[in-house]
Amino acid sequence: MRIRLTAHAVVDLESARDDYSAIDQELGHRFLSDVDAAMERLETFPDGAPPVEGFADLRRARLRHFPYGIFYQRLPSGDGLRVVRVVHARRDHPPAVELSD
Repeated sequence: MRIRLTAHAVVDLESARDDYSAIDQELGHRFLSDVDAAMERLETFPDGAPPVEGFADLRRARLRHFPYGIFYQRLPSGDGLRVVRVVHARRDHPPAVELSD
């Protein structure tokens, strides 16, 4: 299954990685490894994460070792997923206007 990241998701990931790397370079690498593991789970179980209340067709998968959620939806063609945001758990889920790419 193909996974596509929106521009917002790329910025979210780079920002989080940079924040963790500023603390410790290895921490930044571990964050990206946790993201990779979550993406592999999404490829295997695309409907495994719970839907986000109030947003049609949007799901949130949580990272196992870092307090982040991956907000994603199935592509209209049905052959892949679109990651729209990667957001820290202390933030409320992003408004709908921030979800569009």
